[in-house]
Amino acid sequence: MKAASRLIEGFKRDKATLGPLTQKMEKLWIALISLANVQDKKNTDGLKKYIAANSPLLNLPDMSSVAVPTTTVPVIQSGEYRDIIGKLAVY
Repeated sequence: MKAASRLIEGFKRDKATLGPLTQKMEKLWIALISLANVQDKKNTDGLKKYIAANSPLLNLPDMSSVAVPTTTVPVIQSGEYRDIIGKLAVY
């Protein structure tokens, strides 16, 4: 974990190439995690999702250079993701 954190911090310091991309990816992951934690208001049709105006997802910068994850990760009620390495495993 420490090695990965150091590597990411090193990428962020690279102002010319990897820095901006790494920072955008980090913002995207934070936004997606916050979206996963949104308490869904009950609605009748089941199609509408309400996202607060101050949500990180709605305030992302230009993401045209960032790969967007498309794999579905199952939601585990206990919040213990034993097969995920790192900080996400304890959310």
